[in-house]
Amino acid sequence: MISSPHFVWTHFAKTGGYTVHKVIEDLQLPDVQLDPLGGEWSDYRRHEPFWLRSQKENRDITANKLKILTFRRLPSWLLSFAEFKKREEGFDFEIKELAKGYFKHEKRDMTSGALDAPGSYEQHHADEALAYYHPESIDVWWTQERLIPDMLDTLGRFYTIPSSAYQWDFQQNSNSYNRSISDRFSRNQLEELYHNCPLWTAFERKIYGSLLV
Repeated sequence: MISSPHFVWTHFAKTGGYTVHKVIEDLQLPDVQLDPLGGEWSDYRRHEPFWLRSQKENRDITANKLKILTFRRLPSWLLSFAEFKKREEGFDFEIKELAKGYFKHEKRDMTSGALDAPGSYEQHHADEALAYYHPESIDVWWTQERLIPDMLDTLGRFYTIPSSAYQWDFQQNSNSYNRSISDRFSRNQLEELYHNCPLWTAFERKIYGSLLV
């Protein structure tokens, strides 16, 4: 999570969160607090939604601040998440599973973040993942596809941004796999995916103005 007197942002997995962290670090903005990148903060607590962190701290951490979340088109997000869990946890997958909106995630204790049963997984749904962050409460969306410009547009409202930052082009924590949506999904599978994820579909239309089908 990243917080300043002006905004608060949390790391919705596989939407460019490590790039967000690097941009904020490199800008060295005053009065900005960043969660650490190591240990439980990296594996678990950095992904806490605003409501959960507020509950733990017994205060509204979003009071009088813009609530910001990063976002990504649904097929790209699901594919990225599935490929990441395949690389890190060995959870293989089929595109027909993703077309239903489901992905595999390791079992964790929701209080400590500790693994319940290493090597085992449970299935979650993309709409469930998005709903966890209360998307209806978000004020500003930073899209993974144009992440740095989106960030600088917002940050420039509150801070002086060096001109060199507008030339930055990097990705952090990037996995190597075939990212071509047309190679990985058929048109019918894309239509099925959007049909099976009405919440994500609604916000993708709102944020991008269109879907990929």
